[in-house]
Amino acid sequence: MVLANSRGPHALSGLIAELRPQARAAILAQADVVFLAFPYALSQVLPAEEPAGSIVLDNNKDMPWRDGHLSEADAGGVTIQELRQRQLPASLLSHIQFHGRVPMHVPGDALPRPPAAGPTAGRIGPSGAGGVQR
Repeated sequence: MVLANSRGPHALSGLIAELRPQARAAILAQADVVFLAFPYALSQVLPAEEPAGSIVLDNNKDMPWRDGHLSEADAGGVTIQELRQRQLPASLLSHIQFHGRVPMHVPGDALPRPPAAGPTAGRIGPSGAGGVQR
């Protein structure tokens, strides 16, 4: 697994130490899959060259109150996802949307652990060590 972020490989050293030998840190241009986990408006310029050839999973949601109205999309000529694909023309963009929220407990958190719910209850992380609990 190759992990990268906007701050560079050095910022991932702790996570890589936990995941070794299955993972290594790299620069964005070396990643096979990129996950956009930050809000950005369609008017913002994304670094299209870096994820070129990668699969880009976009978790962003259009919010007119934050991003303004997009006349081309409002008129029904294109979808928001098509406009986003234009920002990353050399990548394969897939829009993903998480619905709902899962109660989380971070080890060492002062709050009590939320009750486990359903088949997804359990630890997230390698061997359950230091991971986030759902």
